[in-house]
Amino acid sequence: MPDNAANYPRPQGGWNKYEGNPIFGNSQIGTCFDVQTQLVDGRYRMYFSWRPKDSIAYIESEDGIHWNDEPHIVLGPDPASGWENWISRHSIVRFPDRTFMWYTGQARGFSRIGCAVSTDG
Repeated sequence: MPDNAANYPRPQGGWNKYEGNPIFGNSQIGTCFDVQTQLVDGRYRMYFSWRPKDSIAYIESEDGIHWNDEPHIVLGPDPASGWENWISRHSIVRFPDRTFMWYTGQARGFSRIGCAVSTDG
């Protein structure tokens, strides 16, 4: 250990933060949270809740560090449903023939869990 090791914070739980953070987001994109990243067809796909659009979106990367700045909405709200004026907090599980997404829909002071299914991911 170097003599000045006490001047540096120790990793938390074995994790070291990337020196180039943040890796995604800017004032034009707005608030994004609830990140889930998967490897899809050899590329990293980062899904996130996109607050300005009240939707779930994704961006892609070749290396998991450098991301395209063009989010794609994959699931938007359905205000006519009466229970999902905005959506967020997703969880995605891939199977060979389909992909499931569970998400939170929010409206009228309540949150509920919904499910969406995709055959092409």
